[in-house]
Amino acid sequence: MKTIPPSPIPFELDNVKICAGSLYSDTTSALVLLAKEENSTNARGVLVDLLYIGLREAVSKLNFASYLLIPMPSSKTANRKRGYKHSVLLTRALLKRIASDTNQRSNFYLGDLIDIKRKTVDQSQLNAKQRRENLQGAFEFAQRSTSKKMLLPHDQGLLLVDDVMTTGTTFIEAIRALRIEGFEPSAALCACVSGKRFY
Repeated sequence: MKTIPPSPIPFELDNVKICAGSLYSDTTSALVLLAKEENSTNARGVLVDLLYIGLREAVSKLNFASYLLIPMPSSKTANRKRGYKHSVLLTRALLKRIASDTNQRSNFYLGDLIDIKRKTVDQSQLNAKQRRENLQGAFEFAQRSTSKKMLLPHDQGLLLVDDVMTTGTTFIEAIRALRIEGFEPSAALCACVSGKRFY
């Protein structure tokens, strides 16, 4: 497999800083498919390394003692078909990567706080307009979660986590769902971002 040039790529979306580890390419596309559809731990490990580049960029500008990593949800249909929640596995692997860094002084936790509240279709074959329509208003704060009562918005950073960002629709809807509940994301992390965002 070709070497992926790691490069922290920070930019803003809906007033939230987005930090990507690399640009989206044929290589990262293959990795995402292997991790998401075939549960490849090796592919997931490479994505985690890219996510960690984005995370370091994000926290270098923040000053929280602890952070919640919030994975982006997949549809219930996709989760049943795969037999696992890809984004949750990715976030858990990222937590292990963080724990292996002895220089990391902040505490990080999994916050599976966002659910899909209505039926959606697979985003991969949709154009930008269709993606927006597909996910518009589809996310909500997880009603089953008790973490809401424990969140301290001024003392704990909230970091959204996804494998790839193309149009930004998923992050925008997640940001909206959190803001409705009074929570402001500190940053969003993705392993790779489409170069179309920059031209």
